[in-house]
Amino acid sequence: MALGKVILMAFDFSKRRSIFLLSVLLFLLTVWVFLPCKENGFNSFDDQAYVYGNSHVNTGLSWQNFLWAFYGQASANWHPLTWLSHQLDTQIYGLNPWGHHLTNVLLHALNTVLVFLVFRKLTGLNWQSLIIALLFGLHPLRVEPVAWISERKDLLSTLFWLLAIWTYAKFSENLKPFYGLTLLFFMLGLLSKQMVVTLPFVFLLLDFWPLQRLNNSSVRRLILEKIPFFALTIAASVIAYIAKHNAGALQEIHLPLGDRIENAFVSYVRYLGKFFWPENLCLYYPHPGHWPMMLILPSILFVIGVSVLAWLKRKQIPYLFVGWFWYLGTLIPVIGLVQLHSLSMADVYTYVPMMGIYVILVLGLNQIPIRWHKELFGVALAAIVGCIVITRHQLTYWKDDVTLWSHAIAVTKDNYVAHANLGTLLTQPDLVLSEFQEAVRIKPDDAVAQRYLANELYNRGRLEESIVHFQKSLELDPASSWTEFGLGMALFKTGKDGYMVHFQKAVELDPNDAGRQYIFGIGLYERQQKAEGLAHLKKAVALDPNNVIYQNALGTMLVDFGQEDEGIVHLLQVIKKQPDNIDSRINLALIFIHKGQWTNAIIHLRKVIQYQPTNAAAQNDLGAALLKNGQLDDAIIAFQKTLQLKPDYADAQRNLRAALKMKGQSTDKP
Repeated sequence: MALGKVILMAFDFSKRRSIFLLSVLLFLLTVWVFLPCKENGFNSFDDQAYVYGNSHVNTGLSWQNFLWAFYGQASANWHPLTWLSHQLDTQIYGLNPWGHHLTNVLLHALNTVLVFLVFRKLTGLNWQSLIIALLFGLHPLRVEPVAWISERKDLLSTLFWLLAIWTYAKFSENLKPFYGLTLLFFMLGLLSKQMVVTLPFVFLLLDFWPLQRLNNSSVRRLILEKIPFFALTIAASVIAYIAKHNAGALQEIHLPLGDRIENAFVSYVRYLGKFFWPENLCLYYPHPGHWPMMLILPSILFVIGVSVLAWLKRKQIPYLFVGWFWYLGTLIPVIGLVQLHSLSMADVYTYVPMMGIYVILVLGLNQIPIRWHKELFGVALAAIVGCIVITRHQLTYWKDDVTLWSHAIAVTKDNYVAHANLGTLLTQPDLVLSEFQEAVRIKPDDAVAQRYLANELYNRGRLEESIVHFQKSLELDPASSWTEFGLGMALFKTGKDGYMVHFQKAVELDPNDAGRQYIFGIGLYERQQKAEGLAHLKKAVALDPNNVIYQNALGTMLVDFGQEDEGIVHLLQVIKKQPDNIDSRINLALIFIHKGQWTNAIIHLRKVIQYQPTNAAAQNDLGAALLKNGQLDDAIIAFQKTLQLKPDYADAQRNLRAALKMKGQSTDKP
């Protein structure tokens, strides 16, 4: 009974506290529906670049990271506030995925409440605004932006989008101070994700309906007051284009403008299909390149037909006009006219645009005669319950990467991206190879799939086959440092010429990769280009100072190059980090023997023997150092231990005879 009273109070829209209570219930319901996200881990598809693998994020908040958020670029995006939100999460939760997921869930729940309050403010309609909010918050299309930590940018930018609309509605009531707040929220939205660039156009739609500002102002005046918004839109669009262009996100596939326009029309219809029948939702919908005409023509006719109808009926059915062009317009940045990667559409792109469709659907159904309202309520309730059930089920596909990509393969056709990504996650060698082969079969002109297959063949020792696929990948993407390096390694292992050219190209393309600097430096050094080789080895150590392999090689080669003191410094740093590093201990011992510093040599040789008691060569070198240091008895013992380990060790036999002779003992019996 108590719960029933609370619910009845909540639905008494005449009281302000009831609106607050209803907002709380809406928030809690949304949190409950999406809370299973908290059990999921990080997603390797972008979460690495956005959170756990990004040194500017996984170290939390700091002045250096704050500056990077504004001036750095990563993942083909410029969104400082989004980076700061991820840094804050890391500061609070560390790299525990549940905390990052929880922030996404809470932001989405807050957005759901704002949808209710904003549309109630705009329209003055209570039940209708509540249903719009429920559809927005609980629909299965919301799973991707909420369950995917990297999509924080959509949640955060939409928060400011909705706040900007609310303050704009207040401004339209002649409350001029809200103009500045609206501009501020718009700027914050742009700093979260540039997709909000369409907001000034949505303001113009809202001026027509429901704010009806055209009745009191001219179109010219309404446009002029939005000049600061349009200026920010242009600036943000330029920044977004530069960021994506620099990251190569605009060049992944090359499609003629005609094909991109066709995909835009088809996607508009496919998104509506996903809304009304949320089936086969997945992380990645591959771009087919060319859609069949039997799909293109009906899509074009449908979109144009509804647009014409909305225009002709704009006065009689204003919500159809506003809702439809809200949907079409806010999708323009991501509809594929400017090609973003090799996808054709994405569930996350519907986060804001679908609000327009909710308005049309809910207000349209509201026109049904009162005698049908009870049945209408039943349909709405069934739809909401259905959304909850499907959404909770859809969340299960996001529990881990293997499940996520396996599901994408199951519900789409020829999803080469899903096959390639699944191949990187599986542990069974045969399954890994088959996934990469399938990705290449589906799309042989995909450079990444070719490289993945080449790498797998290389790891299996099938070097000749790997070379073929490395070369194919390089033809498709000549700027790939990974492919240049892989091809160089394959050629090197097969004994073929030309590998140094590829190592050099790999280093030129990615001078900040320590591993490539190291390999290239070693190659140059072995080819007697010692000075140049040392320069690259030093670069490798500078890039990865904790890598003992690089530092050991640099120390050894500095000694060989005649820079013994500098070489000793690097080798001592290695054993400081890794006391049981045998290579560095032996290298140091040999250097000290060469310098005649017998005591230092003996210290490191004893350590080598401590870690490797069966190392006959180290025992023999220890004996030689002890002999030179005047420790004759200890030297004899060391030589004898050497011959116990390896009786036919000729050098040890000679050394023992010499030592015994010096002691004046018989050398007949070792």
